[in-house]
This record gives sequence, C-alpha cells and structure tokens, in this order.
Amino acid sequence: MLAFALPYTLHVLAALVWVGGMFFAWLVLRPATVAALEGPARLRLWVEVFQRFFRWVWLAVAVLAVSGVGMIHLRFAGFETAPRYVQVMIGGGIVMFALFMRVQGLLLPEL
Repeated sequence: MLAFALPYTLHVLAALVWVGGMFFAWLVLRPATVAALEGPARLRLWVEVFQRFFRWVWLAVAVLAVSGVGMIHLRFAGFETAPRYVQVMIGGGIVMFALFMRVQGLLLPEL
C-alpha cells in the first residue's frame, strides 16, 4: 500500500495545481482585474498570467498522466480491469486536456 501512496499524493497535488489555479483565475483574479484595470492593461495581465500558469499546467498534466497510469497498474493491473468510474475519470481528463490545448494553442496566441 505504501507504493500506492506516492503516485496518489503526486496525482492529488498535480490536480490541485491545475484545478485550483483555474478556480483562482476565474473566481478571484478575473473579478479583481475587471474592477481594477482597463481593457488593454487587463489583457496584458491575462497574457502574462496564462503564460506562467500554463508552464505549471504542463508539469501538472505530465504528473497526472504518469501517476494515473501508475495507480491504475498498481491497483487494477491494467486499464481493462479498471472500474467504470476510473474510465470515466480518464475520459474527463482527456476532455480537460483537449480544452487546455485549445486555449493554449488557439486562443492564447490571439491575445
């Protein structure tokens, strides 16, 4: 069970960085920038914030993928024997990654 603790801890911390960062950006930083900055300054701030945040997201995505695969193999001996909720979680992770790629690859360069 101790072998499972390390990938689980890394997985939770990586998810916290990614989801917690999005929570902070949307519910704390966005309203503060709207209240304090004019359009062009707000846009420059968002570009700087996203460039820095996305570096951490890339690290978090890598840690999530590696630790997730590790946990699946430690706990269920492979993807085929993983329960449905694990497969749904994997699907959700793929959707989140696709959205992240869209924002970083298509929307951020337009800013």
